Amino acid sequence: MCRFGLLLALAGCHNDDSAHAVGDAVADPSAASAAAPAAAASKAPPPAGAMPAPPVAQPVKRGAVPDPGYLAGESRLLSGNMLSSGSAETVLRSRKGFEEALRQFEQDAARHPDAQDLSALYRAAATRALGADTALASLWCGYSLCMGEVQSRSREGFADWVRAFRQDHGAPYYALMTAEYPLGQGQSAGRFVFSVDPAANGISTP
Repeated sequence: MCRFGLLLALAGCHNDDSAHAVGDAVADPSAASAAAPAAAASKAPPPAGAMPAPPVAQPVKRGAVPDPGYLAGESRLLSGNMLSSGSAETVLRSRKGFEEALRQFEQDAARHPDAQDLSALYRAAATRALGADTALASLWCGYSLCMGEVQSRSREGFADWVRAFRQDHGAPYYALMTAEYPLGQGQSAGRFVFSVDPAANGISTP
C-alpha cells in the first residue's frame, strides 16, 4: 500500500520582481513631452533628390531569447512557477517513471555546476536528518526542484526523516510531495520531490 503526501511551506519574505518590472515600464511624462518635437523632426521628409539610407540589419544574438531558468528534469514537474501535483504524483507513483526522472535530474546536474552545488547542499541536509533506521538512496537537484529517495527499515522511519529534514534551516525547502512504498520485511522506500526556490513555493492542482 502506498502512502502519499504533500506539504506546502511558504517562505516568509520574497523579492517582488514584478514591482521592478512595472517601475521600469513607466516613463517620465516630462521626458516624453520633451522627446516629442525631436521625434517629429526625425519623421520629416528628406530634401528633394536625397534618398534615405536603408536601415542596417542588426545581427540576431543566440542568447537574445530569455532562458526560462529551469533544467530539463525539473521542467517536467513544474506548472508555471509551481510544483505540479499531477506530474509529481505520476512520477512518484511509478517506479519506472521515478527512475527515469531521477536519471534526468542526475544528468542535468552533471552539466550544470550550480545544480551540482545545490545537490551537495541538500544531500548533506538530508543525511543529517537520517535516523538509525533510514538511509539516503539518492538525491539530485536542478535549479528549483530536488528529488530523491530514502529507504527505511521501520514503519515510521521515512515520516521521521521528513520531520527532521523540515527542521534543517540551513537547507530550506518550500513545497514537498512524497510517496512511500513497502519493500517487504518491514522496509519501505520513500520517494520525494521538493522546491528549493522561494519563487516556486506553491503546489498546483489539476
